[in-house]
Amino acid sequence: MRNDPELTEHELFQMLWVTNPKTKRPAKLVHTDELEAEYREWLAGDCSHPNKQLMAIAVRLGKPQIREQCPDCGKPFGSAIPHSSVGDLSKLMNGTADDQYEYDRNRKASIDAIKLRHLALQTKPGWGTSEYGEYLKSPEWQRKRLAVLRRANGICEGCGQNDATVVHHHHYNSIYDEWLWDLAALCRPCHSKCHPEHRTGDD
Repeated sequence: MRNDPELTEHELFQMLWVTNPKTKRPAKLVHTDELEAEYREWLAGDCSHPNKQLMAIAVRLGKPQIREQCPDCGKPFGSAIPHSSVGDLSKLMNGTADDQYEYDRNRKASIDAIKLRHLALQTKPGWGTSEYGEYLKSPEWQRKRLAVLRRANGICEGCGQNDATVVHHHHYNSIYDEWLWDLAALCRPCHSKCHPEHRTGDD
């Protein structure tokens, strides 16, 4: 992740802000490496189909809207294009605004799910929205994390097969002062089994 380009201000805002379903108010997440990794994975999952093309998008009133759209997933690209610059409209593929709305809805639902999982983690007892987030960035935690991953030789201590990428707390009784036996090196699927209520990074 260190070699990835810096996130833009818009991307940071999109990554860090979510509506808390309990309070119905905006909530700012703690910027953790795990959240950023999942956010970058979401960004990379955007449409990568090679065959975007000009399409005549049916609208409720008036002439069709002309714009580039992916015929596979419905992702729209750019702004509408003037009819005069296209020529024979009858040669264009037909599309619908519903395809675009569905694509946008699905993308929003997937990023909201990621952020809500992190909100649940960051607000649960023992975590502490800002304190725990800062702790996970600290040299002290990084030393413990590395020691646990080294102890496991980089292999998940849950399944014994996958690469270990997450350090899991068995409990929070010794939070901030953990013994190494309080922690386990896990792959993400095994960690998800420990936390069926959400998919997390280190916790």
